[in-house]
Amino acid sequence: MKKKKNRDRSDEKMKYEKEEIEETENKVEYGWYLKNVMFILILIGTSGIGMIILSISFGGLLRLILLPSGIAIVLMFLWPALGLLTMNLITGKNISHPTISFPEILNLESPKILDIGCGTGRVAIGMAKNLKNGGHIYGIDIFDRSISNNALETVKRNAKLENVEKKTTFQYGSATDIPFEDNFFDVVNISYVLHEIRDKPQVLSEIIRILKLGGTLYLTELQRASISTLLLMGPMCMTCKSKKFWYELFDDNGFKQIKHVEKGPIVIFTAIP
Repeated sequence: MKKKKNRDRSDEKMKYEKEEIEETENKVEYGWYLKNVMFILILIGTSGIGMIILSISFGGLLRLILLPSGIAIVLMFLWPALGLLTMNLITGKNISHPTISFPEILNLESPKILDIGCGTGRVAIGMAKNLKNGGHIYGIDIFDRSISNNALETVKRNAKLENVEKKTTFQYGSATDIPFEDNFFDVVNISYVLHEIRDKPQVLSEIIRILKLGGTLYLTELQRASISTLLLMGPMCMTCKSKKFWYELFDDNGFKQIKHVEKGPIVIFTAIP
């Protein structure tokens, strides 16, 4: 009797574990942006809190050293870490991409759209789900670890789970050497990626090459001169590029029709060669 009970418990456990595995396999996984960096910032930032607490227990010169140092560490590390955490939680539910901010894209007939730095597909799949007049979304990435679980297999699985597998194609590819022929795309999108690339003129040159005549580039980045960005990142917001920087970059590299819209901490540019 006891053996039967143990066997029943074992069967129930195996059934539960199997269901859990199946649930994980059938769950879309977009990952966390800069997950490892965020946790490192939190660890360093919490040490600043410790220094502030210790400064209360000491006096004199030691307090003068610990208190301002602790405050500086909290501002420089913990604040942006909490901002990154907030950003990941928000973007997990609210995807910002060109077809939302610029619905005119949806009026294009069977557009070919490239998402550079597609990662796990959050933006590319969001655009694919919005397409109404046919079209196809392509995504390229070097698939580094800036996003957790960032891999070609992950983005393909996400597209399948979101029922846009037939509308999307994902592959390895670098922004400085885009693996597509000239005049191929109606739209190119690049979100939160260009600021990380050293050779920005080469990226823009490649984008001009693959865009059709009259095609449009959409660039999304965090903006520096924004209260929202300050609240999100603290003093680290100064690492973001200014709108002036992006306008000059576009103008110096063959883009003339340049506009932008602001949405809280982000700014989305449109540029036509």
